[in-house]
Amino acid sequence: MNRTFLGCTLGLILGVMTLLSAFNLVQVDGERFVNTFNAGVSVIVCSLAYRSAKRRYLRLAPPTRIRYITEWVGVLLTTGLVFGRNDVLNAIATDPFPTLVMPVWGLVAYLTMTFRQPRISTTHEDPSKSQ
Repeated sequence: MNRTFLGCTLGLILGVMTLLSAFNLVQVDGERFVNTFNAGVSVIVCSLAYRSAKRRYLRLAPPTRIRYITEWVGVLLTTGLVFGRNDVLNAIATDPFPTLVMPVWGLVAYLTMTFRQPRISTTHEDPSKSQ
């Protein structure tokens, strides 16, 4: 099994499950619906941005300008969606996991992959071949 994109795949699954569970809360609790919906959308978008950044890091995709712009626009829009609300402090106090933990987790994962420096591969010569 290839584990190259395991983290972002699990993030996508978690985001979709969170988004689907938000629709159970539509009729029950409007505030929790908004928190859960925002968390699901932000985790999905951050997971996709993380996957794109990892593809750049592994040199599976070219580092184009449109790729950078798309990643940053998605991350900034979801950050504004989650933290740009009027009642963000109340939402964090009453329901911290979907309001704070999940979006910050996606954002931190994306930022760590974006600013990671590629490893410098050092080649070691085989001493038996040098003679």
